[in-house]
Amino acid sequence: MRLVRYTRALVKGWGYFIDHPEESAELIVRKWAPKGTSLSDQIAQAQMMHSFILTGEAKTHGLLWIDPDVFRRALVFAREGGVAPPGMDIDVGALCTQSVIKEALGVA
Repeated sequence: MRLVRYTRALVKGWGYFIDHPEESAELIVRKWAPKGTSLSDQIAQAQMMHSFILTGEAKTHGLLWIDPDVFRRALVFAREGGVAPPGMDIDVGALCTQSVIKEALGVA
């Protein structure tokens, strides 16, 4: 399945980013960032991202693990912000599946 292979590649890429923040920041500045972007700022941001990327369920199950509770909490904020209609029944389980990430990470 292409989506599983793509997800596997994303996990690998984010893993490399976490393990090599300085090299990743240099590549970003060299190839994609707007001219004048500070390498030292990018390195600091890359190092800071570690705690955002490798947190919660990702610590336990692996990178890019989808926690349905995150989506449930986001739905509350969406309703409070008027983005999601308050009376609409939205089934998070129908929107969020762990099947692809489970297969990509090789977990049952």
